[in-house]
Amino acid sequence: MICLDRVLVLVGRLARSRGPPVVAASSIGSWYWCSLKAWHATSLFNAGWLSPGDLAEEAWRGLAILWSAELAKDSFAGIIRGRLLHGEDLEEVAREALGGAVLAKRLARGGAGEMQRLHREGSSRSWGS
Repeated sequence: MICLDRVLVLVGRLARSRGPPVVAASSIGSWYWCSLKAWHATSLFNAGWLSPGDLAEEAWRGLAILWSAELAKDSFAGIIRGRLLHGEDLEEVAREALGGAVLAKRLARGGAGEMQRLHREGSSRSWGS
């Protein structure tokens, strides 16, 4: 199972060790399919619990895997169908699905280096979630 991958477990443990003890890991940006319930990279950085200098290459690789999966979910047929059934704009849904798929592919191929690059580029703007 993907959420038991060593680098993903590392990210989950890092998140739990840095976040406030009163906030359950599953309450911030968790993935419904993953029992690890790791936090989104943006939650970790924006809350000030992590900074890029805190992360080893392995943790960046784990974040790349998590974001690749998170971004890819916008292109899942069930997600698209549900959004359309709830009245969301077809062009917006399609644009997000394609954009998410492109970023997911870049992260899956580029790993830690691509995650670091996207984080640097996105530090002044939001991307992903």
